[in-house]
Parts: sequence; C-alpha cells; structure tokens
Amino acid sequence: MPSVDERASGRTYWRSLEELENTPEFRRYLENEFGHLLPKVVEPDTRRHFLKIMGASLALTGATGCNNPTWPRWPAAKILPYAYRSPEQRPGAFVHFATSWEVSGVAKPMLVRSCDGRPIKVEGNPEHPASNGAADTWSQASILELYDPDRSRGVARIHDRSETAASWDAFLLEMTPVFDKLRRREGRGLRILAEASSSPTLRRQRERLQQELPALEWYEWEPFSFDEVREGSRLVHGEPLRAHYEFAEAEVIVSFEDDFLMTHPAAVAHTRAFARKRRVENGQICRLHVAESSFSVTGSLADHRTPMPSGAVPQAAWALAAHLFLDRGIELPSEFGHLRGTLDTARQHGAHLPFVTMMASDLLEHRG
Repeated sequence: MPSVDERASGRTYWRSLEELENTPEFRRYLENEFGHLLPKVVEPDTRRHFLKIMGASLALTGATGCNNPTWPRWPAAKILPYAYRSPEQRPGAFVHFATSWEVSGVAKPMLVRSCDGRPIKVEGNPEHPASNGAADTWSQASILELYDPDRSRGVARIHDRSETAASWDAFLLEMTPVFDKLRRREGRGLRILAEASSSPTLRRQRERLQQELPALEWYEWEPFSFDEVREGSRLVHGEPLRAHYEFAEAEVIVSFEDDFLMTHPAAVAHTRAFARKRRVENGQICRLHVAESSFSVTGSLADHRTPMPSGAVPQAAWALAAHLFLDRGIELPSEFGHLRGTLDTARQHGAHLPFVTMMASDLLEHRG
C-alpha cells in the first residue's frame, strides 16, 4: 500500500517497514504486481482521491445486487418485526419462565430468559431440587434447536423421498378411515414408537388411547436407556422404580461403570450434592470407589479407580456382594436366599480382586 501524505496535518504515514525503507527490492515488487497503477500507488495522494476510489468500489459492489435473471440469486427471506405486543410489555425487557426438558424420560428443570418473544438463555431453576439453579451443557445448548433452520416447522407429507408441506386437517382427513378400521379391530396391528417420558399428561393420553384400542402396542426407545436400573429395582422392590441418590449424606460411594456425574439424567443434582460433600471445610470428605471400562468424569474424581473390561464389571459387583453377605456377616434378605450359591461362586472367582476387599471394608466401616 502507498504512503499517504496528509497535507492537512503535515504528517506522512506508511503501511509497512518495507515501504518506509523504500528499498529497490520493494520498488521492483510494486512494479511487478501493480505496474499499471504504479504512478498512483507510489506517489502520495490526498484523502479526497482515496475516498473517490473507495466510493467507486462500493458502487460497483452494489451493482452486483441488481436484478438480472441470468445471475444466481439467494432464496428470498423475510425478517418479520415483533409488531404485536401486549400493552404492558416493554421492548427489550427480559422475561423469565420456568419449563423443563426431558432426557431419557427424566425432566430437567430449566429457567429460560426471553427477550421480545425470543428465548436467548437457559439456566437451571434455583427453586427446583433437581438442579438448584445449575444447568448442564446439553441444557445450555438445547436453545439452539429453536434457531435451527432445518428444524421441523409443521406437518409434512413424505412420498418417494420427497417432502411437501401439509396440515393437521389433511392428516386427520386421510387417517379417519384408518382410525375407523383400527377401532373395529380394537387397535390390533397398531404400534406406536415413542421416546421415554414421565409427563403425566402424556400418560393420561396413553391410557385413554389404550382404553379405546385395547390391542394397541406402545414401545419406548432411547439411545441411552436406564432400563437395567428399573429392572434391578423391580427385583428388589417388586416394581420398577427410579432411584434418587442422596450423595450429600454418603460417606462412601461405590460406582460400577456408572458415570452418575455426567451421563445420568440427574447428573446436575448429583454433581452439586457430591461437591458439597467433598468440601474440606465440612470436616469429613466422602470417598469414591469407581470400577469402569472407559475413563469417565466420575472416574476422574474417584479416590480409587479400577479400570477393567466391561464384561468383568458384573463379576466385581457379585464379588463385592459375596464379601458383604457371606464374609462380613450382613444378613442376606430372605427373598434373595436362592442367590447364596451364586454368591459363593462369585466369592471364589473374585478372590483375585483386592480392590473388592477394600470396597467392602470401607462400606462396613461407614455402615448406616
């Protein structure tokens, strides 16, 4: 770039040290790259002439937006103003509303900040015990779905891999004869695939639908499921239940391949409770034992972490139960008496796992 002589101020400016030195190599560089502009480039010029050149450049840039059917065009898009607002609403004022976001059938309480009808920030609800005012990274990022241009905005009809816009009225009109046929068959042959949900409203709708169509089959699927936890509670209590852990009251925690501080649906509440128990000023810090096959957030905070293949984790859990119920004198519940032989076998196979003995001793020392 050339030096510019500001005649009004009497000062001279350079754009680089090479231009200041004005060596022969720099002169040849300018001649080779901008030979046809050399007189204009090298000689000092006025601010007025510089503004003329820039004005012409801007005019040529704007000319590209002229209407020409042969030129490529971006798709037309409209920006709609927030024109209809209630009289008591002030423009630019923040409004907070409580809501929830379901993950694997567990609702995460959230407090959403909205400005002029547009949600802009997600935080945890400080008045809900499941979050206590905190929100994880997935909850923070969930607001981006509202501004995704590829999101579903209504009912669509898909035929031969092509999608066209439709409406609920058109859907109900086409499905009316199908519904009549299903009612005559009491829903036989109809299967619904849904995400896991703990919504009372959805449960009532499901019960009402199953009353009308008794042969209806309802399936739930999640990419990350906690069915084994519910199945374990069913074996213990006779019905599937969801466990609520009080980590703030625990002195010893044993985790078998369960990243309860990161991937668990209640990870936010677990993290805050675990952090309160790990503070030095509280006097006594809880101890965490983790056995897992891959490194996790929970494992990174463990006092004693044991890496092992995923297939060996059940063996370690059985060995721990054998230590507690057979070797340490804890009474085995009567409904699990048939497992005594299995525990005895697990004790023999788990004799080479020294960390299991440490877990059992730590649990017994802080029993109750």
